[in-house]
Amino acid sequence: MATSRAVLTVVKPGDNSYTVWEGDEETKRPFRLWDANAKQDMVHRYYAIRLNAINAALLEAAWARVGVSIEVYDCRDAKHIATFTRSASGQITRWLARGEETHVREERQEIADKKEADKKEATKTETK
Repeated sequence: MATSRAVLTVVKPGDNSYTVWEGDEETKRPFRLWDANAKQDMVHRYYAIRLNAINAALLEAAWARVGVSIEVYDCRDAKHIATFTRSASGQITRWLARGEETHVREERQEIADKKEADKKEATKTETK
């Protein structure tokens, strides 16, 4: 498990902003994918942003064989975030931990708002 020495900082180069975890190497990309059937971490599937980890798990489940479950967890506190399971009909069953649906919805809304603001800014500069 990771230690609690990590510090979250927001880096703002220009108009773009993103979060960086400073601290020991394990906490720079704390969101991990776990193969529940093989009971092991998915190699090279570590993410710094929760939404990217959830989207990656969805893609992994879409390409997996029937019955495979992919889980997303936070390695800093071993918090379970989401599970995606591929069924025989080809559908993917999604289960998010309590409160995670709100986080995902808020993150997606922030991304959409930022894109809309960028579009408005681009149209303002074009008209001038």
